This record gives sequence, structure tokens and C-alpha cells, in this order.
Amino acid sequence: MPETDPVTGEKGSVLAKAYALGAVPKLVYTASSTDYWARSASLLTTDTEGRRDLGLDPSARNYLLAGGQHVVMTMPNRGFLENCVNPLDYRPQLKALLVALDRWVADGTEPPDSFYPRLLSGGLVDIKDYRAALPSLPGVRVPSAYFKPDRLDFGPDFTRTGVATIWPPIFGKPYGTLVARPDKDGNDLDGVRAAEIAVPVGSYLPWNLRNAQAGASDQLARLFGSFVPFAVTKAERLASGDPRLSLEERYGDRDAYTDKVKQAARHLVAQGFLLDEDVSKVVTRASALFKRVSDKDNSDRSCGYLTGS
Repeated sequence: MPETDPVTGEKGSVLAKAYALGAVPKLVYTASSTDYWARSASLLTTDTEGRRDLGLDPSARNYLLAGGQHVVMTMPNRGFLENCVNPLDYRPQLKALLVALDRWVADGTEPPDSFYPRLLSGGLVDIKDYRAALPSLPGVRVPSAYFKPDRLDFGPDFTRTGVATIWPPIFGKPYGTLVARPDKDGNDLDGVRAAEIAVPVGSYLPWNLRNAQAGASDQLARLFGSFVPFAVTKAERLASGDPRLSLEERYGDRDAYTDKVKQAARHLVAQGFLLDEDVSKVVTRASALFKRVSDKDNSDRSCGYLTGS
């Protein structure tokens, strides 16, 4: 919806030109959790200072793919990263939302309601509140900041003509961006929670840091999240000082875990965030990861267990 920036006095909205032309499209926005940390995704639904929720246009829907990193991929090692890469595959959710968009355009069937973190519910937080809510993860460094883009002054005629008369631009006050609040396991509280997030085997973190060998080790690795698995047993958890319940305490065994994933997947189908045809694939993938986490050697610092290598 139209909003005025109190710093620059500029006013506008994503759809202003579309309304002026009388050609307003149906829009489905999706963002990974990493996009809130490294690409200021919260600004789509808040004012420019990050103090108020803004309503979405009726022709738009917005969804946070909770716990996901910007790219769907895993790596067998850390490379330049501090932690193993976040393995969440949210493509089944994207597929379901693409089908929903097609139906919306084709016959007017409305897609699921928008699902993303909001200030009003406490789902959007600053770095201080994020760190306070995050469980203590043994041996894991937590970022002290996330991306806050600067306002850029390209000259008085830039908005009207698109011609920059000041170059390089003058950097102004940063925009007020926010990130999703984590739950007691470190996973995003709000948004479309894939079955692997609803029934987790670890913390799917939206951020990763560069490691000391790569340099700039206080900086975010902008495309990547992290994965920190739960301990397998209660004894292992207590020995490491991990406050997150172990796999043993949560699920007992793999069969019980797999049943819970099936239930979570069916719930997603009912909500419109997963297609029936993808339920078995999601369950098989999650069950396989449970086994790999259960079988991994804790002395092995590689990330091969995430890729099956």
C-alpha cells in the first residue's frame, strides 16, 4: 500500500504505476528467511522505519518460506562458511504456490492467506530480540547485525527522470529492517513451515558467517543459512550443554518421527502449501535426513551427512 518515507518525504508503492495504467496483476511474493537477514525482505510489509505493519494490496499475497536460505543447495564441506549449509528444500512449497497463482489468475480461486511475520504479533524483531530468543547453540557464533540498506541520494531529479546527477550517491540513514523471531529450537516461528521445520531434526538457521580463513569473519554469508543438528540422545545433549531436546527425547525412533512428518505434510496440503503428489517425496527426504543425523560421527566436522556423501 502507498507509504511516505518520513526521512525523504518520498511516497509510493510497488503497484502505483500498475494502478495508473489500469493493469494490476495478481502477485505472489515469496522470501526465504535469509532474505530477511541479507536482502531486507521485511520492508515489503512494514514502513520504512520498521515500526509499523503495512497492509498488502488485495491483488498480492506474501509468504515467508520459514527456515529457508536464499538458495536450495547443500555442500559436503564448509568451504568459506562457519557452519554447514542449511539443507531445507522449500521447492515443494514454491510449486504449490505456483499452482495456486495459476488458479487465481485462471478462475479466481483465491490462494492461501498471506503468511509472514508481523510486528503486531511479535514475529518481527531486531537483532537484540532475535539473539535473546535464540537458544544457546554450543560452539556456534551468532551474528551481531544483519543487512540494513542505506537510503541513497542520486540527485533531485532522479525519481522523476531516472537520471543520476550525484555520483557516487550520498549515503543516508539506513532503512529499518527486521528479521523473523526464532522459536525455542532456533527455527522461525512464523511463515510457511515446511514439514522439516514443523518436525525438525535440528535448527535451520537463516544466517551463516564467513569463517576466519576466508576473512571478514563477522560478516554474513549473504546467500546461505546454517544447520545445527539436535543431539541424538539426552546424554549427548546434556554433555554438550545443548538446551534443545534430543531426537531421542522428541521422537523416540525413526518410525515415530516419520509418522509426525506425514501428519505435518498432510496439514500443509490442507493449508494449500503442498500438493498431494509431493507428500511422499517430502516424507522420504525428511526420514532419510533423520537417519543421517542419527548415524553421523560427531567427531567429523564435515557436512557430508547432509548430502548423503
